[in-house]
Amino acid sequence: MIRPTLLAVALALAALPDPALSQDLPLAVTGVTVVDAFGARPGSTVLIEGRRIAAVGPLGQVTVPPGARTVDGADRWLIPGLWDLHVHLSKTRASALPLFVASGILSVRDLGGEMAEVARWEDEIRRRERVGPRIVRAGPYLESPANVLRVLMAETVEPEERARVPVDGPEDARRVVDSIARAGVDLVKVRTWRDLETFRAIADAAADRGLPLVAHAMTLPPEDLRAGLVASIEHFYTLPDDWSAEERVAFYRDLARQGTVVVPTLTSYHESLFVPASEAARVLGDSTDAADPRVAYLSAFLLADWREQLEERTPRDVEAWTAFYPEIRATLREMRRAGVPILAGSDVAVLLVWPGGSLHRELQLLVAELEMTPLEALASATLGPAEHLGLADSLGTIEPGKVADLVLLDADPLADISNTGRIAAVIQGGELRGREGLAALRESVRAMPEIAENDWLPAPTPPAVRAARALEESIRDADSAEEVAAATERFESFEEADELPGGWLALGDRVESAVNSVGYRLLRAERPGEAIEVFMLNTRLFPESANTWDSLGEAHMIRGDRDLAVRHYRRSLELDPGNDNAREKLVEMGAAPGP
Repeated sequence: MIRPTLLAVALALAALPDPALSQDLPLAVTGVTVVDAFGARPGSTVLIEGRRIAAVGPLGQVTVPPGARTVDGADRWLIPGLWDLHVHLSKTRASALPLFVASGILSVRDLGGEMAEVARWEDEIRRRERVGPRIVRAGPYLESPANVLRVLMAETVEPEERARVPVDGPEDARRVVDSIARAGVDLVKVRTWRDLETFRAIADAAADRGLPLVAHAMTLPPEDLRAGLVASIEHFYTLPDDWSAEERVAFYRDLARQGTVVVPTLTSYHESLFVPASEAARVLGDSTDAADPRVAYLSAFLLADWREQLEERTPRDVEAWTAFYPEIRATLREMRRAGVPILAGSDVAVLLVWPGGSLHRELQLLVAELEMTPLEALASATLGPAEHLGLADSLGTIEPGKVADLVLLDADPLADISNTGRIAAVIQGGELRGREGLAALRESVRAMPEIAENDWLPAPTPPAVRAARALEESIRDADSAEEVAAATERFESFEEADELPGGWLALGDRVESAVNSVGYRLLRAERPGEAIEVFMLNTRLFPESANTWDSLGEAHMIRGDRDLAVRHYRRSLELDPGNDNAREKLVEMGAAPGP
């Protein structure tokens, strides 16, 4: 047998196929431009021994041991492995895990899914039984009971009961947080909450357990963020309209000082919400001749979920978010200028946000939309996440002693941040995959069983949820005040309410909304008298709801009864002094907010 010479091996590796030599041998990337948060270092050699970087220095100053595997890095750029700080792995399914690695994303933060299966995948990756990124995980979404009931009654393709946990008040918060903490989560993700007291109890319980809190913080008062209750704000946060520029900047600087970060997931707007429905439908066509070849790599569940997301999206939603987006962008730019760390996350599992590839689009948007430099954008997906998660001693930069999670690029990411997608090779924990290896990794995804068959199915709908759904539908389908009254009588004697997430309170929220929808439908049909009867019924059922009185005031105003309209708008304001709509309507009618 003729053995290849070391020169022949080096030449073969220069073309970046997977090495045939043992992974136990040292690996050297020579003559490469190292690029990390500290800048660019041309003509470098990076020596890797085992899982870690042994040496980094100018070409000729780092000794490459005899027999080492060698990759020619001339005219190439080496960056740290990338992070995606906002993913939902249960929705992508395990088949997507290799796609992250093939895209140079070697670490992810999972922000809501089925806790046990994500933990199992993490363990399999750690034992090298499965190819996938490092996973930092939150376990399930913590939600308000009303929101859990909403998604259960919607009967979605997602097994909501396995991914969302209702937190029914402050006393329940510690029980829930203690439960998921015992399961070994790395952080706590709260998406919606019953009230501020419940949110604060979740934050206190997480702090007692030493777990960072991640939140959709849009509706939180500024003082909760200023108090440091939230470590990571997902998507965006806007301050009250009446704050001055100086007040906003001072607030953002407080966030920066305490280390609060923002993960804006710009991709979820630009690549999902702003994509015309017709184009999204075309992309999600039959995967045998799909408009986008990436569809062939989606799990059966994710493809079904995306189609459901598209069906649920309304033109009104798109218009509202499109109108609001400039404010989001302006706020994020202001945050960045004030020093708040903006970190990279894609919100993988949102419609048309692709496992792996969309993180590269997020980096482009951070540059284009938030005016980051390419170096800042790169840091937002490398050193920034490592620092935020307390892993900067091992990850985030290319230095001796760090874990050898690296991505070799064919083009300069500092010249154009989109070049992070031009991947020549990936080194994960010292293991090299060249072009052929990455192609094989992607191809392996197409053969996984999750691609052909949905492996994440919801449990049968509980009888109480089915009964609640039927009750709500009977109200929404009503076409007169009499039919609404008959349906709400069934609500008042609904025996299964205690079996629902959130019980009577959560079901009441849905009934109130359903009754209101009928009242507005009658108004549009120019039947104001019946609409008023329906709204009055709602005020009797829910006398402490500001919304019911606001709707009744509007119906009287449309009918031309100013005195009753004023009376009901004032009652709404008594219950909710922050009801701007009631306040504005009173001003229009020339009435004072109070008696």
